[in-house]
Amino acid sequence: MNVRRWRFAFVFVITLCLFDVCVSSPLLALSWPGAPSSLESQSASAANATPTAAQRIIDHQSASELYLPLVRNGGGSGGTRPTAINQSTPTAIGATGTPTAPSTPLPTAQPTLHEYIIGYFASWSVYDRDFHVADIQADRLTHINYAFANISEQGECTLGDPYADTEKIYPKTDNENDPPGTLHGSFNQLRILKEAHSHLKTLISVGGWNWSSRFSDVALTPESRARFAQSCVTFMTRYGFDGIDIDWEYPVSGGLAGNGARPEDKQNFTLLLAELRSTMDAQGAADSRAYLLSIAAPASPSQYVNLELDKIHVYLDWINVMTYDFHTGAETSTKLAAPLFAASDDQTANA
Repeated sequence: MNVRRWRFAFVFVITLCLFDVCVSSPLLALSWPGAPSSLESQSASAANATPTAAQRIIDHQSASELYLPLVRNGGGSGGTRPTAINQSTPTAIGATGTPTAPSTPLPTAQPTLHEYIIGYFASWSVYDRDFHVADIQADRLTHINYAFANISEQGECTLGDPYADTEKIYPKTDNENDPPGTLHGSFNQLRILKEAHSHLKTLISVGGWNWSSRFSDVALTPESRARFAQSCVTFMTRYGFDGIDIDWEYPVSGGLAGNGARPEDKQNFTLLLAELRSTMDAQGAADSRAYLLSIAAPASPSQYVNLELDKIHVYLDWINVMTYDFHTGAETSTKLAAPLFAASDDQTANA
C-alpha cells in the first residue's frame, strides 16, 4: 500500500490522508466540536460540468469528525496526482571550473485544505435519549451523516425507521393535518436545519452493524449493484441528502452473526462503489451539482485487508475509519480511541 501523505488533526478524532484521500474516524457522539470560522467552498464549481472521480475537488463541508480533504486524484480514470514542488539542484561543475547556476524552483499548485467537522446522528436518539435534529449545534459542523437507512429484501435502499425518519410530528414546524405524504420526522428537521445553515451538508448512511446482512447480495452482480445504486440515489434526492455513506460491516467476514458474506466481497465492494459513483455523477450532471460518497471503514487489520484500498479511494470523497476499534473491551486497561502516537505503555495500536 503506497501511502502518499499523512496528515493528522484532532477534535475527538484523527484524520489521515492516504492515497491523496483524507481518512477520518467516526465517533457516534452527540457533543459537537468547534468548526472553522469560514465554511465557504474553495473548489471548482459543479454548475456547468460534473467532475470525474479523478478530478473532483473535495468541496463540500457539513457532524463529530475533522477532515483535511485534498484533491481526489489518480487511479484508473486518468487523473494526475498533485506534483511536488520542484527541488532543482545545481549542475555539476564543468571543465571550466565554473558551476552552472541552479534553476529557480518553480512552485506548482498545491491542493487546498479544508476542515470538515462530520458526525453521525442516530435515528434512535429521538427516543430514550430525547436528542433531536433541532438540538444539533449546526454552526459548529460541516456535515451530518444520518444513521441509518436499511436494505430491503429486493436489495434496495429503504427507510430504517419510518416513524423517526419521516413521520414524527414536531409541533413547532409540522402540522398533523398536513396532506398525506408530507415529509415530517428527522428528515424534514434536517431540511429545516440546512435552510438555517447554508453551509451544512447531509449524507444518508446505509447499513451499520445491524443492517449489513444484505450487502454481499447487492454487491454480487452487475444487475444487483445497479439496482441498489439507483435506489440509493433516488432515496438521497427524494429526501434531500447531499451524499451517501456506505457502512458495510463487514465484507468477507465479521460483523453480526448471520450476515451474508462471500470471499469475493472484497472485489465486489469495489465494483459496488464504482456503480454508486457512476450513478451519483450522472444524477449530479442532471442536477448541476456534485454528490458526496464516503464509507465507514474498519480499523482492524483482519478486516481492512478485505478492502481494495488501492482501488476504492478514486470513487470516494473521504473514508471514515472506525477508530473506536483500535482497542476493544477485551483489554485490561483503558486506551485512547484515536491515538496519534502510542502511549509509552501501549504498543498495540499506533496510528
